[in-house]
Amino acid sequence: MCSKKEKQDGLKVNYKARLVVKGFMEQEYPRSDSPTIAKESLKTFFAVAANEGFDIVNLDIRNGYLQGSDLKREVLVEPPPEYKNDGMIWRLKKAANGLYDGGRHLYLKIDEVLKELGCKKVTGDDAMYTCHDENGKLIGIVCLYVDDFNSAGTKEFHKNITDLLQKKFTFGKKEEGSFRFTGLDISHTDDGIIVKQNDYRDSLEEITIENNDDPNRELNLKEYKQFRGTVGKLQWLSEGTRPDLAYDTLSMSMKTKHATVADMRKLNKIVKKAREGNSIVKFKRIGKLEDIKIIAMSDASFKSVDDKVRSVEGRVIFLSDGVNASPLEWKSKKIPQVCESTKTAETRAADKATDDAIYFARLIKEIYTGVKSLDQIPVIIYTDSKPTIESIHSTRQVDRKTVRHVIQSMKDALDRGEVSEFKYANTKKMLADVLTKDSVKNTELHDTVKYGSLPRKY
Repeated sequence: MCSKKEKQDGLKVNYKARLVVKGFMEQEYPRSDSPTIAKESLKTFFAVAANEGFDIVNLDIRNGYLQGSDLKREVLVEPPPEYKNDGMIWRLKKAANGLYDGGRHLYLKIDEVLKELGCKKVTGDDAMYTCHDENGKLIGIVCLYVDDFNSAGTKEFHKNITDLLQKKFTFGKKEEGSFRFTGLDISHTDDGIIVKQNDYRDSLEEITIENNDDPNRELNLKEYKQFRGTVGKLQWLSEGTRPDLAYDTLSMSMKTKHATVADMRKLNKIVKKAREGNSIVKFKRIGKLEDIKIIAMSDASFKSVDDKVRSVEGRVIFLSDGVNASPLEWKSKKIPQVCESTKTAETRAADKATDDAIYFARLIKEIYTGVKSLDQIPVIIYTDSKPTIESIHSTRQVDRKTVRHVIQSMKDALDRGEVSEFKYANTKKMLADVLTKDSVKNTELHDTVKYGSLPRKY
């Protein structure tokens, strides 16, 4: 099979040929799941690597599926015409492209090799591994995306792990300093790690349609395809480097089934906004393990989507010392439950931020120590809802009974020491505000992830 290979997401430049078997003809469906690094885990990888001053190496396995673990079932295939002889068929030893479980066999082999080299998987993401020296000190991290490796660590780590990986697998390329990984342009500087999507941003184009005089006209099939494609590109950009586009893309993603000319015009404005801003995230040195903490900020907009029926919650989470900050996650999501008040929406948003913040606090601790436990670094949660803060610190129950369990969950997190403090931040200081509202002018969140510093001490 010949396919166009992307130089970067959305920009196809050359061709790649593969031998592909007709896996869809198999009568059985073997287990096929294989993990790839989650977006928030990749940001955590960059945050820790930058904080430790690790050198990063990118490795790409050549013909990855053919270097996976051996097949344990019988798979017979008809050879391609160039190798076909009468009465001859092939029995596969490895999972070729086209089989349902090809990716899984590659992952199982990589997992086996990394464990042999002394690496351990972290809790919550089977595509991230850590390595510690004999004294328990973190010396390296590895993250996987199918046949791509990102390896960050000390010189000792790269000598004992990265170099040995190159003896276990055949790699098509090895890149250091600057490279592209999962569509992100990564560069390692003396001041930290820079992640960019400026080339991808520049590839975005506004959509031109005919008969656009009537704003209420529903898009035709061709226009829908263009609309959905552009929304998907904006989502990829917002998830990678542009938190200021998160709410805009969320609102547009709700229009992909019933979009109008007016929605198309709005989408073009978002594309213009995307092209005018820098798509950069900076991860920098924060401090020693005992000095760092998780800072989470949550916000909500009441009945702002789905014809003013549903509410939206937003959260942003940093690894920080209160001044410098590396982003671990930002989200703009529709709240699945119908909220009957602003307080209910803010409370549910704070609860989601709390859950994610505790996870990251435990993950960071585990990465540094190599110990799987409930130990964590400190967590501080910020919300701009005074009523939510008051309920967390009060024995008085709220009227909405289903929200009582949500508030109790946050109270319990405070009592157990999982959250050090719930704090109030007014709207001007709430960095998550841009994640829940349309056309917010505040650029503080964008500037924070761009420069790696909070606009004020938290």
